[in-house]
Amino acid sequence: MAWLTETGVRTRSGGNWSLSSVRTTNPRYAGRAVYCGKPNGHSGTWDPIVEDWLFDAVQARLSDPRRRSQVGTDRKYLGSGIYLCGICDTPVHSHTSAGVGPRYRCPRGAHITRSATPIDALVLGVLRARLARPDLADLLATPDTAQAREAAQNIRQLRGRLVQTEADYDADLTDATRYKVKTSKIRAELATAVATQH
Repeated sequence: MAWLTETGVRTRSGGNWSLSSVRTTNPRYAGRAVYCGKPNGHSGTWDPIVEDWLFDAVQARLSDPRRRSQVGTDRKYLGSGIYLCGICDTPVHSHTSAGVGPRYRCPRGAHITRSATPIDALVLGVLRARLARPDLADLLATPDTAQAREAAQNIRQLRGRLVQTEADYDADLTDATRYKVKTSKIRAELATAVATQH
């Protein structure tokens, strides 16, 4: 990752390489054309940065279930993909480095980088205080109607699409312009669905 940056090799969107973009199973690195996130059997019009055999060997190694060390799917950092940059409203992502605790930073550049621990503690404190108030049950009550159930299903699907869109951007499968347009559209649909639910 550091070598790619130091030698001037940029990602498809012109940025620096991150751990997620280097480890991704992106077939474009082997010069394979991709449509809708999957290889279409054709070669791309660009020079590959990895030979076919090496790409396939690495992907086989990365997908080996014996390598899996993660247990469970609990969120490691509370605000990753949820908290928004105070400058551009883009969801921030968690970042760690040796000798420094977890941080949240804007993926669009040097807008903000903040220590995660005190921010998470503040958010959890506010949430606990709000959940302790006696009017919570009234706020959480959702009408049991066909429209409300349909809205709840729509909300789950939209949130899933938002997570997938962010993962595609992190994996360098979409550029910044399309990411912004798509996430703005999904967030607008999500706001409408939430309003419909209530």
